[in-house]
Amino acid sequence: MAEKKQAFEELQALEPVDKEKIPEGIKPLGCHLFMVEKFDASGRHKKYKSRLVSHGNEQDTSLYPDRSSPTVSVHVILMCLALAACNTAYTLGKIDVKGAFIQTEMSGTPVYIKCTRQLRDLILDLFPEYNKYIGKDGVLYCKLFKALYGCVQASKLWYEKVCKFLERLGYVQGEVDPCVFRRVVGEKVYLLTLYVDDILLIAERVEIERMEKAFVAR
Repeated sequence: MAEKKQAFEELQALEPVDKEKIPEGIKPLGCHLFMVEKFDASGRHKKYKSRLVSHGNEQDTSLYPDRSSPTVSVHVILMCLALAACNTAYTLGKIDVKGAFIQTEMSGTPVYIKCTRQLRDLILDLFPEYNKYIGKDGVLYCKLFKALYGCVQASKLWYEKVCKFLERLGYVQGEVDPCVFRRVVGEKVYLLTLYVDDILLIAERVEIERMEKAFVAR
């Protein structure tokens, strides 16, 4: 039970609220939870992993006109790989940001979700203190304070957050492709490409290690 609770807490992006506190005119979104058990190569249990997903198709997209998020183009990735192949002083590094959306703060018009039946019971089983928020309709209503998977604005919010983070680490956004960043150190030029939460880094090993530590520490 403790392990399952920890898995759920890692992806928790909501705050239970009384139904009466939801602003008039805002429709709570449906949602569902995926929870899987992970095993290692020998077949032994490793951990539980969960993902809470909102039904973004139910959102009023007129409230989020600027919600598009770019990703690096294929030809740019191939060009960067070619540059890396020609420069033996550099190596390739890959950073997979864990739980990117769930670490991104929501902004703009508040988003609420409704947890019914099995999901409601699972949440109450793990967090019995939430029982006081159950309304007469038997539904658990929650406000999102993190960019939950499924929300139409989640990718945009994450993109803005990671761009600011990379800038603080010394990287400058490219003029042609907004998902290509560079860092100049003396005569050295490091390249970084961004595809949602996957990062490809072409740099010296010491720079790759610096970036890996920075993303872990954030």
